[in-house]
Amino acid sequence: MLNNIENIVEQVGRLNKELENQYDILKALCSDYVSIYKIDFNTGKYEIYKAESRRDNEIAEKAENINNYKALAQWYASQYVIQEDMDYFRNATAEETIMEHLSQNSNYIIRYRARGDKQEFSYFDIQYVDVSHNPGEKNVIMAFRNVDAVVRKEEEMRQNTARAHEETLKGSGIGIWLIVMEDGVKPKLYADSMMRELLGVDDDISPEDCYTWWYDRIEKDFVPQVNSYVEEILTNGRSEVNYPYNHPTKGIMYIRCGGSKSYDDVHNRIRIKGYHQDVTEIM
Repeated sequence: MLNNIENIVEQVGRLNKELENQYDILKALCSDYVSIYKIDFNTGKYEIYKAESRRDNEIAEKAENINNYKALAQWYASQYVIQEDMDYFRNATAEETIMEHLSQNSNYIIRYRARGDKQEFSYFDIQYVDVSHNPGEKNVIMAFRNVDAVVRKEEEMRQNTARAHEETLKGSGIGIWLIVMEDGVKPKLYADSMMRELLGVDDDISPEDCYTWWYDRIEKDFVPQVNSYVEEILTNGRSEVNYPYNHPTKGIMYIRCGGSKSYDDVHNRIRIKGYHQDVTEIM
């Protein structure tokens, strides 16, 4: 009998130690998150597990009065998400979108911009994790994390990589450009330093004026060909064209230009990016 009691005490001790270790691990994993909710999508109800900052406490206080996930997400978007990200946020945080992603992966992360207290906006991630244990359950953890430092680091790395690419391409006489097209708005042409040199424009030219400058200096007989090139990109995703360009100081240059299309779902616009190379010497 005594041995049985000693064994039980020993097992309970091991179990308590294991639970303490698991709690320490969970606490460490949660330290980056400013607020954590557990949602039951079968009912729409949720529990608030953590609210760290003053803003998070204000949101949690409002959340206790709402106690419906869909209504909470709509209210949060209207109060805190910047206008440019509003449509994206509402779609990305909809129950249908979340459950579709979680049916394929164990977690789902979105990034958006929230109105800041001391700056124009801050970057946040929301991570959704499926914690259901039984068939038919739709229990999900929702955790908010400020990622300003992560975004700054990513931007720094992106700029360093872009500078390295630009220096390499500049040595080959290749410029990089991006055209943004959206309904009811003049096209915008963003050009790197080599592209601006090839176009013959100042560094401070606006994207709208840059597009007009480039288009107006295509040799007139080749404008239909360039238009067909753009249409082919819009239809098929990519294309390439050669045409003469009237540089303001160098005169006629022969250009090889290639590009590919992507679609910006967040801002509902088309992006065409590509290269612009001076091939006059080999024409």
